[in-house]
Amino acid sequence: MKISENPTFENRYDGGVRLADKLKAYKGRSDVIVLAIPNGGVPVAAPVAFALECPLDFVICRKLPIPLRPEGGFGAVADDGSYILYPEMVRAFGITEEQADQQVHKVRQDVRERILRFRAGRPMPVLNGKTIIVIDDGLASGYTMLAAIESLRRRRPKEIIAAAPTASAPAVKLLEKTADKVVSVVTDFTPSFYVSRYYHFWHNMEDDETMRCIEEFHAKRGFQQLSNALGNNENVSPDEPVPTLYSYKKAANPTYNYRPLTKDALLSYYTNRTIKPTYDNNKSFNNCTSEEREERYNEAKRRYLEKTLFKDDDKS
Repeated sequence: MKISENPTFENRYDGGVRLADKLKAYKGRSDVIVLAIPNGGVPVAAPVAFALECPLDFVICRKLPIPLRPEGGFGAVADDGSYILYPEMVRAFGITEEQADQQVHKVRQDVRERILRFRAGRPMPVLNGKTIIVIDDGLASGYTMLAAIESLRRRRPKEIIAAAPTASAPAVKLLEKTADKVVSVVTDFTPSFYVSRYYHFWHNMEDDETMRCIEEFHAKRGFQQLSNALGNNENVSPDEPVPTLYSYKKAANPTYNYRPLTKDALLSYYTNRTIKPTYDNNKSFNNCTSEEREERYNEAKRRYLEKTLFKDDDKS
C-alpha cells in the first residue's frame, strides 16, 4: 500500500463521496445508471450510486500495457473488443504494429475472462435512452475512459458523463470531445500527473476486493429501497456492514468464494432490523396491538423483499 503526502482524498471511497456531491443534480432520476470501470473505479462509484439512489453496474475496460513497462499504457481495450491506441505513447516507446497486436490479443482475453467472472452470465443492462455516469478512480491519459465511452455509445444512451475524483487537464480535454460532460473534483494542470498522488491510502485492488465492494453496495442499496418504499425516515449509512445480497444464489457459487447465504437467512436479517415503522401513516396498523403491528410490518418488509430484491428468481 502506498501512502501519499498532502493528498486530496483519504482513499477511493472518500473520493467517491466527494464526487457524489458534484453529481447531486442526478439524484433520484429513474433514467440514471452508474457504470464503474473495475477495479479501481468500483469503490469510487459505489458511494456515488448510493447517494444518487440509482443502479450500479460496470463496464470492463483494460489498458494496453507498454512492453517491459506494464505500469504505463499506450491504449485501452473495451468490453466489446474494440480498442484505442494512444499515438503519442506508441511513438514515444517505438511500439511496433506486431507488439501492439500481441498486447491487444492478450488484453482482449483478459477482458473476456473478467466479464465472465464479474457478470457470471448476466448481460449488460439496457442503456438505450439512459443517462450514464461512467466512473474511474482517476483520469491520467483518459484513454481507458475514452475506450469505455466509445463502446457505450454504440448502445444508444441519451447522455454519457465521464467522472472521476481527479483528472489531468489533457485527459479532460480529450474526453470533452466524446463525453457529453466531464466531471472531476480536482483537475491537475501540472506536467506530471499520477492518480495515486491524490489518495492518502492507495493500493492496486484485487478482483475479490472488487466483488466484495459490489455485493456490499447491492445489499445497502436493497435496504435503501426497502426503507424508502415503507416510508421509513431513517437513512441507511453506506458504512453499515450488511450481509451478501448481490445475489444469494451466486454467493454459493465457488467461483466467488463467498460464504453461501440462503434466501431465508437474508430475509430474516432484513425483517429483524431495528428500524421503527411509521405506524401513523399506514392504515393497516390501526386497531392493532403492538405485537400485531410489528408482525404486519415485518410481513410487509418480507413481501417487498420477495418482489424486488429477489425479482430475478423466476428467470433463473
